[in-house]
Amino acid sequence: MGSCRHSSLSTVQEISIDLETATAFVNSRPIQRYIEAIDRDADAATTEAGANFRALSSLPSRTLAGYRQDLQALERAMGEFNGEWNRIVFAQARDGRAGARAYSRYVLTLGILEQRNAMFGARVRAGVFTALSALSAIYLEQARRIRRQMQRDIRFLRTLDRELVRARRELKEAHAQRMINVAITAVSMCITVATFGAGLAVAGGIFATQTIVDAALGPSGPSLPGNANNATGAVLGLPGMMSNASQRFAGAAGGVISFSMDTDEITLAETNIVLIRDMMRRYQRAAPRLDRMLRDAANRVRTAQAFYEGTVRQARAEARSYRSHENQRRGLIRELERLE
Repeated sequence: MGSCRHSSLSTVQEISIDLETATAFVNSRPIQRYIEAIDRDADAATTEAGANFRALSSLPSRTLAGYRQDLQALERAMGEFNGEWNRIVFAQARDGRAGARAYSRYVLTLGILEQRNAMFGARVRAGVFTALSALSAIYLEQARRIRRQMQRDIRFLRTLDRELVRARRELKEAHAQRMINVAITAVSMCITVATFGAGLAVAGGIFATQTIVDAALGPSGPSLPGNANNATGAVLGLPGMMSNASQRFAGAAGGVISFSMDTDEITLAETNIVLIRDMMRRYQRAAPRLDRMLRDAANRVRTAQAFYEGTVRQARAEARSYRSHENQRRGLIRELERLE
């Protein structure tokens, strides 16, 4: 029994670093500086990550899933290295190779988290998410305002379109037919623009709930990508679309208002034409107010978008100033690999 215990102890002594070597290694001032530096940096990185998570708590959890995984990876790597370091401290390690591997993972995961911190932290400090939320709120406010007006316009224009179609059936003279067809085309163009405007709030819902986060974190340039860019671009482009439709409508309205019916057709279509003239005058009178509303909405969105993009540029400039400390930290790996 005694020889067996002696044999076991002898085996441990053969495969482990002797206590004197381990103590000298652990107490070496250069080694202590490596350990103190990486532990200090790891503590700072986890603290910064925690602060960023609190600042970004309003974002969907899936958005921060990768960031959280990087923090957890560092915590695991730190625990694994501490375990291997303790084995060296108590002269239970065969050599320093396992410690070197654990330390290498520690260095790698710390560098990854620091890089994430630089990106997210710069965005938090620049106010990217605040600016993006403001842009989203302004976009949705203007989209709803436009939607309400456009829904009213659609109902009005469709009634006008039905009256024009009826007039086309009743008026047989060629000039009257051409005039009515021009008016129908113009009204159809206005309906298309109004329908597009009424759909902005739907695009805004996608913008606010889905692409908004990708816009803030995506690797592309500072401009809004994907659905968000399409949404804001739709608001910015709407005044031009409306202007073209209004010009077409004004030309058609001029023809209808100045139109003189043949005597034979007066009794057939006079009431219908009077109604059409009145509706076209009403829409023309409302057009400048609608144009001002659309231009005001576009200016508000454009200003908010420019502010957001400015904060993104500021954040990216700060994030680019990040410098990795990996090379300085890897010196301990060489020291551990020499430990026997």
